[in-house]
Amino acid sequence: MARFVVRTIAIGAMAFPVLGCLTPAAEERIGAAEEARVQESVGLSDHAASAQWVDAVGRRVAAFAPPGVNYRFHVLDMEEPNAFALPGGPVYISRGLLAFLNSEDELAGVLGHEIGHIADRHAAGRQRVATPIAILLGLPAAIVGTIAPGLGRLATLPASMAGGAAMASYSRKQEHAADELGVGYAAAAGYDPAGLASALEALEREVALDGDLESEASFFANHPTTPDRIERVREHARIQVTRPRAPIAAGRDSVLARQVGLMVGPNPKHGTFVGDRYLHPELAFSIRFPSEWKHLNLPEAVVSLPDVERRDVFVTLRIAGEGDDPFDLFGEDGPDPAIRDRIDRREIAGLPAASLVLAAEGSVVDLTWLAHGGHIYMITGVSPPGRARSLAAVFLRVADSFAPLSASDLAAIRVERVAVTTAEPGESIAALVGRSGSTWDAKHVAAANGWSVAQHLEADRSVKIAVSQPYGGLVP
Repeated sequence: MARFVVRTIAIGAMAFPVLGCLTPAAEERIGAAEEARVQESVGLSDHAASAQWVDAVGRRVAAFAPPGVNYRFHVLDMEEPNAFALPGGPVYISRGLLAFLNSEDELAGVLGHEIGHIADRHAAGRQRVATPIAILLGLPAAIVGTIAPGLGRLATLPASMAGGAAMASYSRKQEHAADELGVGYAAAAGYDPAGLASALEALEREVALDGDLESEASFFANHPTTPDRIERVREHARIQVTRPRAPIAAGRDSVLARQVGLMVGPNPKHGTFVGDRYLHPELAFSIRFPSEWKHLNLPEAVVSLPDVERRDVFVTLRIAGEGDDPFDLFGEDGPDPAIRDRIDRREIAGLPAASLVLAAEGSVVDLTWLAHGGHIYMITGVSPPGRARSLAAVFLRVADSFAPLSASDLAAIRVERVAVTTAEPGESIAALVGRSGSTWDAKHVAAANGWSVAQHLEADRSVKIAVSQPYGGLVP
């Protein structure tokens, strides 16, 4: 299921095994392979202005790093603030982090830091920690294997494909080394060497708004910070000799111009929730999950569960294969005849469907398959035996709600993008938010612009906000 939903990849999660001392050529091969996997699973931002800016700044900074590395710079289609590097040259900054930077110096500092990890070969020594999705979601592996060998992949799928993998954090020593190297590269390239410190402060403000500095997709999850880190960066910046050079984006307004239109928040292209309805404009379907349950967008599945602390009850939706009939999924290696005879054929919203109930490993699993648009979707409801009867109706309602996406569904999908507005004399940030219709509240606007929320604005000051727009896309 190519990028069904992709939102919670941990920093460097599509990573590489620790192989001891690697040659530069080996690092290049590993980095190129992982670069392709990251871009396939997470995707790159489609915002050309910011991508071109990042590439130009990155190349300028990398020119002062040790030679022999093919550095390349990408803006990742990720709403969480993040940045990471892979061995051999790939450097990523998320659109979520990019939207909160306010100067080219800050961008140069972040990219320089990641270049430092590559140059000092830290990126080649990190180890991925992963858990099978069967454990992550509590899905009995025996059930998956019973249905068809091809579906057994669900039980062994790396949790990195479901946001459940994390990279071993850089050590404090490695972080300080990358900080110092990055500051030096940025200064040599003509940037304010204190830009990294300013970027870290901006990042702290933004992540703190969510109250979770250690979320898997957070920069801080694998770039451990300490109270003195920013001051250490500033101290090192003070001893740098900078060779002034004309910036690519000269001044704050030029930086903002490269951010206007940059997406913030979830990318609805690969599926989004509107209330309890999950709408997928690319695959052209909608489905409704229980309104009181918690809903998760994962790379390989949509998951809904009544209690995130307990995983004995949940329902998932995923693509199980290709075809126009649910039985296309099984082929010659399908379930044994005893199970096949228990599969009921039916229709859902005029689409061919099939259902089956199985019990294994202390759980009851309600399975529904249906075919739509050349894909076979599998809806899986899991419950303990004592609750199976009452939850069967819940799972049935979820399955029966699947339908092709309508024009009105598409119109309900919105996307948030960066915009710039102009302040009125003495206007407060809160007043500007109310007047402009910003989807960011006053705290987010203040953090995104590097200001205090209590700040009053000068006349005609450019202010970065977020606005909601129709998603658009193709009407089915």
